[in-house]
Amino acid sequence: MWERSFVAMSVAVGEPPGAVTGALGQGPTGGADALLEALRHPDRYAKASALALPLAEIAGDLASLELSCL
Repeated sequence: MWERSFVAMSVAVGEPPGAVTGALGQGPTGGADALLEALRHPDRYAKASALALPLAEIAGDLASLELSCL
């Protein structure tokens, strides 16, 4: 499932989806394929909506790591 997080963070920091797909090697898996498909949509709202959930999950994971370190 790390692939979807990789795609979300990479696109969020400005990497084009085509470059991200190439970086995955054998092809997207773990939900990344559906995210990449959504990111091809011409509507910016659709792209932002597709990124929102995986980025929120990443933020939640980071927050729980921070709390567990305190």
